[in-house]
Amino acid sequence: MDNQQQAGNMEQQTIMTMLQSLQQIMQQQQQQAEQIANLRTQPTRPTAHTDDQQSLAKIIRPRQLDTFHGERTVQQVEAWLYSLEKYAEFVNIDDHQMVLFAVTLLCDGAATWWRGVEYDMTTSTPSTWSEFKHVFKYEFKPANAEQLARQRLQQLHQTGSVEQYVREFRSLMPELPDMDTKDALFNFVQGLKYQCRLQSIRLIGFSTIDQYVSAITALYNEQLTAGVNVMENQPRINAVKKLLKNARVLDQQKRRDNYEDRAAGTIFDGYSTIEKLAQVVDYFLRKDQSEHYQNAMMLLLSHHCLSRGKNLHSLDLPDAQTLSLEGEGVTPNIECHALIKTCPWMTLALYLFHCWTVVQEPFPNMTKPESWYNIKLCKGDNVDNTKEMQPKAHYDAIEKGFKACHIHSMTKTHAGRQSGAKMADIRGAGESDIRRAGHWTNDALESAYLTNLPRALLRVMAGFHKDGGRFYLRHAIEKPDPKLCRKVFPMVKVWQERINQGRDHGDQSIAADGFLQMLRQLSIVFLQDSVPL
Repeated sequence: MDNQQQAGNMEQQTIMTMLQSLQQIMQQQQQQAEQIANLRTQPTRPTAHTDDQQSLAKIIRPRQLDTFHGERTVQQVEAWLYSLEKYAEFVNIDDHQMVLFAVTLLCDGAATWWRGVEYDMTTSTPSTWSEFKHVFKYEFKPANAEQLARQRLQQLHQTGSVEQYVREFRSLMPELPDMDTKDALFNFVQGLKYQCRLQSIRLIGFSTIDQYVSAITALYNEQLTAGVNVMENQPRINAVKKLLKNARVLDQQKRRDNYEDRAAGTIFDGYSTIEKLAQVVDYFLRKDQSEHYQNAMMLLLSHHCLSRGKNLHSLDLPDAQTLSLEGEGVTPNIECHALIKTCPWMTLALYLFHCWTVVQEPFPNMTKPESWYNIKLCKGDNVDNTKEMQPKAHYDAIEKGFKACHIHSMTKTHAGRQSGAKMADIRGAGESDIRRAGHWTNDALESAYLTNLPRALLRVMAGFHKDGGRFYLRHAIEKPDPKLCRKVFPMVKVWQERINQGRDHGDQSIAADGFLQMLRQLSIVFLQDSVPL
């Protein structure tokens, strides 16, 4: 009897415990229902907002979030959680309210699941957002989702455009939250097409880094001169020097590993003697055509002026000027090269004489700047003289000339600039002169007021000693008859007379006067050099 009474008491206690638990659950549900109702009517907390946030929340009404029906795919699970977090961030919902709000968006199978979570007496109901996300992902995210995502990532390869491949790659990343940046980058590169992969892993070489450092150093020097920087900020610190040293070592090792031409880019790249340069010029001149006279002229201008190919392409006729240098030697007139075949003045004279006299192209109309300022010195079209020479045509011409003269050079349109600087250094021109001539350094003083003519370099490039006062050309001692000189470019006299009559008759610009003066000098050079040539 006592045993039965004890059993009844235990059973009654169990029932009472279950009733109490059920009552607590019902109370929790009622509280949650009230909180959800409050959340829907007042989703934001004004006290937590700044004035700007309050104004923004009043003006912008975010769209209603999508409901979740229990889809068990990684993309939908992650996307729904992400949109919910962004919405909560915008309306400033706290951590506990986010859980309550998220529950209102659960439908169908998802709502049934949450009801089971609430009635599960073995575990506590999630009350924070992190707890909710944990149980939510555990339920709806496939157990092997990350493994499947990694398999798809290994099978992913670029088959179309890079943009399409990027979109496919990005869609997989949310499924791999534990993958670090290095692994993701490695897998991304591995999936690219071969050519794209080569471009993506191409490292910056020593020459590029050195150019960057030089540019920053030049800027620092200008700032230091202007008084807006201090010595302590000089950019070539030990770390930069170490970077350059390591880059040079890696560059050399890469060349060794790839069995690259070890002479490329060195003193042996291109030509290094006047004789070789003369051979290429002679190759062009023997063809006796305007385009080949132009090719010879461009090579010599690039060599003597250390000019880039693109700078030569953009030259207009008014850019061609002459400047007499006093105190250079006993020979008067224009200072030409000691070797006629490598004299840029003679080649320029031959080119212009062939255009205006042999081919009989019209002489520039110098009535006003608009009528002749756009005429190119290095033309790309015999019909339209305002069209500049294309880089491909320049490249092909130099390549053929070098091949005919057995010259190996990695550069073509820049070959004169490269070899010219090298030969100037060999002949004793100082580094500062070479930099100034090639515009590797250029400050406000130099660009605005100075001539950019480092005379020591000009002397050695012309075949003379770097010190002044030794210029001498035997064939230039006798000056040709002025009447004969005027026959070389007869239109010079015509336009000079018109310009002298005033603005209504000819261009009064400094460029016009300088261009005609240059042609008069070229007439003398043409006659003096023609006999020995």
